Amino acid sequence: MPNTSAGPIRLFVLGDARIVTPVAVIEPSAEVTFAAALHLLLEREVPIPRRALEEILWPSVESKSASHRLRQTLVKLRRLGIPVEAHGRNRVRLRETSVWVDCDDAIANQDVVTSGNSSRFILFSGYEPRFSSSYLEWLDKK
Repeated sequence: MPNTSAGPIRLFVLGDARIVTPVAVIEPSAEVTFAAALHLLLEREVPIPRRALEEILWPSVESKSASHRLRQTLVKLRRLGIPVEAHGRNRVRLRETSVWVDCDDAIANQDVVTSGNSSRFILFSGYEPRFSSSYLEWLDKK
């Protein structure tokens, strides 16, 4: 499969959440595709067990079906410019690529949203994935 990622991936978490690749924009309305891409981007430092990704994206689906769905989702992500690759037989990871996250710049520039005396960021405003409580828990921890 050709490499469709020819530049950095930009992750927007402040304001309207979206992922911008060199070939596409992935929005939260593409529920599972966005969730899988977001998971891979935020966990890019380590390979992710396929089974763990299946369980978080499709918690109530039989293992064989979840495995098939994951394969389909990974193919779709590659076409959308997310350079995901196998890491052995049982893990996947984001191939080395530049990832820019908008809140990193805001933190570096101390450009924060303030409320009273405390400084804070409102991340993923309005993004509440409802397809998996496990995914929502993971996201809240991140």
